[in-house]
Amino acid sequence: MNVTVVALYGCLFVEETPAAFANFRLWQSLGFVIPFAYSNFLCTDVKLYILTSVLVIGIVGYVIVELRQHSSAKRRQPPDFAE
Repeated sequence: MNVTVVALYGCLFVEETPAAFANFRLWQSLGFVIPFAYSNFLCTDVKLYILTSVLVIGIVGYVIVELRQHSSAKRRQPPDFAE
């Protein structure tokens, strides 16, 4: 999964690759720290609800990025003049 996300970042941010990967590592680290911080204070079912919510938000965000990338690539493509 991590390889797929890194490949997606490489394709989306061609000009700003170092900044994109630094941003990715920042959010990845934050994603490890926050659950570690609340792990002793919340019940397992609440943790599962939070994890499920974050997963759904991530999936929706991924679909939005793919749709925007697809429409952007479609606009950049020259028209096909078949005769």
